[in-house]
Parts: sequence; structure tokens; C-alpha cells
Amino acid sequence: MVLAARHPVLVRLYDSFVDALREAAGQLLADTDLHGAEEQRAIGRARHALVGAIAAGDPDAAVEATRGNLDRTLDELRAKGVGPR
Repeated sequence: MVLAARHPVLVRLYDSFVDALREAAGQLLADTDLHGAEEQRAIGRARHALVGAIAAGDPDAAVEATRGNLDRTLDELRAKGVGPR
């Protein structure tokens, strides 16, 4: 997605932490108790919306999709008693 955005600053930033991100993502995926079926579907819909917005060249929709995904994620973390307040 970062490469599709074609923003050189984002590409360099992403390159600086992609290995750590891959490792963390692998650990999250291995934790089958982290997300239920509905949460997995919501995650898939959020990713699809973001990729679609980037592919369409619609930065406003990409920002909205990202905010919605982050807000949902923060709500889930807060409900589990973790994450920022």
C-alpha cells in the first residue's frame, strides 16, 4: 500500500521499520484468540477499503478508511483493557 501511494517520504519511513512490522504481524496472526470471526471480517473490509481508495487515487477516502480502521482497533484494545486511553 505504501508503494502504491507513491509518496517517497512514506516509502522511506516504511522501509525503516518493515522488518519489525512483519515480525509483529506474524505474532499477531499466530494469536488465534486475538480476533473473533466478526473482527476478522471487519479487518478484511477495512483493508479492502484502504486498498480500493489508494488504487482509485482518492486520498480522502484513504484517510477515512485508515481512521476508521484505527478507531476500531483502538476501541477493541480499550475494551480489552490495553492500549491508549
